Amino acid sequence: MAATILFMSACRPRLESEPRMATVSDTYVQSIVIKAPVEKTFSYMNEHPDQWHGSKMSNLQGQGLGRTMDYVYEEPGAGEFNSHGQIIVADYVPNQKVVEFVRGEMRENGKYFDSQAWLWTPVEGGTRVMTAGFYTAEIKESQVKDFKARFSGKGFETDIEKILQKFKTELEK
Repeated sequence: MAATILFMSACRPRLESEPRMATVSDTYVQSIVIKAPVEKTFSYMNEHPDQWHGSKMSNLQGQGLGRTMDYVYEEPGAGEFNSHGQIIVADYVPNQKVVEFVRGEMRENGKYFDSQAWLWTPVEGGTRVMTAGFYTAEIKESQVKDFKARFSGKGFETDIEKILQKFKTELEK
């Protein structure tokens, strides 16, 4: 009986007053070589999580594997897609990698999920820092075009490039 009620409630028709939702997803990969040793770049990035996420961070709990932090992403031009949520470090190998899961809500527009890996590799003359990830956003169907214009493809990659370039500038001083 309980399973039938649960199934029926999950299958209820969408009310006319509820917005139609759509799922948008994309992948990204960016890297940069920084003229600094792996240990210095890894340490700097872990001491400044607000800079590598491009967000305001708060409630940082723990270090390394299992670290959690709350974030608020507010950027001019992002409008309804500004978000807030939590980041969890799911894998952590000092001086090699950090893997995070992000779960957030966008202003009245939907939900955002991201998995992101940051990798540090020694190269001649410094460190290659690479980030690769996958995000999925559940947003209002009417907002898909605007969301894709801002966050899919080159728009999102430009944000990541800016973050990596900022680290390069700071670490090569």
